[in-house]
Amino acid sequence: VRASTLTSAAAIPHMRKNGWGHILMFSPELHTSASPNMAPYMSTKLGMTRVALSIAVENASDNIAANTIWPVTMIDTAAVRNNGLGDETQWRTPEIICDAVSELFSRDPAVCTGNSFTDEQILGEIGVTDFDHYWVTGTPPEHIMTIVGEHGVMR
Repeated sequence: VRASTLTSAAAIPHMRKNGWGHILMFSPELHTSASPNMAPYMSTKLGMTRVALSIAVENASDNIAANTIWPVTMIDTAAVRNNGLGDETQWRTPEIICDAVSELFSRDPAVCTGNSFTDEQILGEIGVTDFDHYWVTGTPPEHIMTIVGEHGVMR
């Protein structure tokens, strides 16, 4: 949480000078259910969400947006691989995050701020309905292990 707060604080003056900006935290919505054995991790992630929402309110008049994004599934990263979080049949490629962030940053910061999004939600808003090409293996698994949703984190 400290790094996100300090990085944002360092960037905001430059964004003000430019007359606009986007801050994005990689953290879930606040209404995420309990996550057994994940308390320290999720506490920091939810703290980042709270920081983003505060930044959104504090800087709205300066045309600076602050939002959060969270993947619906595990993303194929070194952290996921090194921590043994599932296997590649359950992972999507980082491109889904890149595409979602690119879309989010194309939005007017005066209008799109103070939100918690998932990658699928952002892409769905621009008409993307087929996410199969984002799977590491090229096809979706029989059972998708999501990390957000009505049943909580990492179900």
